[in-house]
Amino acid sequence: MGGGVVEAAPDFRDWFLDRVRAHTHLRDEQATATTFALVPDLDMAGARGAALAALSAPAA
Repeated sequence: MGGGVVEAAPDFRDWFLDRVRAHTHLRDEQATATTFALVPDLDMAGARGAALAALSAPAA
């Protein structure tokens, strides 16, 4: 995870990540390959999502 939560106070970051872990339901095969972590650098998830949305949008 990245974004603004990375810049939040450490207590909030820890609480937030714990809540995400507790409320994320994964299949067994997903659970063995999943890591929950905060990514302070090189987080491009927002840019990737925007690019995918732009590619799937109808031409103007």
